[in-house]
Amino acid sequence: MICHIQAPEGACSLRREAVGRGVRHHPVALGGLKPDAIAPYDFKVVPRDGPPRRIDAKSTSSGFLNPIHISLGELFAATEGDLPYDIYRVFKVTESSAVLRVAKNVGPALRPVQEGLGALPEGVVADSLSINTNILPFDAAEIAIYLPEEGAENN
Repeated sequence: MICHIQAPEGACSLRREAVGRGVRHHPVALGGLKPDAIAPYDFKVVPRDGPPRRIDAKSTSSGFLNPIHISLGELFAATEGDLPYDIYRVFKVTESSAVLRVAKNVGPALRPVQEGLGALPEGVVADSLSINTNILPFDAAEIAIYLPEEGAENN
């Protein structure tokens, strides 16, 4: 698919990020783009042959089954937003590689979670959640991603 990628609020910049504990939005999978940490999604993708989509990249140096942490804002953007909301799960992240799986249009799978939040007692607010990857509609395909070595030219 050929598409145009926009980060929210024009937040794209090229840079290499250090890999360590709490790895987020690794450049291996995002081509060096730095997402906006304030918006409830990382990128808006506009395919040439389809409607726009929102993408939220979730990464870990651990395996695929490690829970995904989402904010309340991300939950509402996925379930009530005006565009399909996809999650790109980047896992087994190292300084030079990672593996990617994609869950498209996660809103319907997350709707029961949002509805369950309505049952919380008055005065209790959940501002973030840990989501088991098994409840989301991830494609089975695992895409290996490699970052070129420092100084190597891209052709």
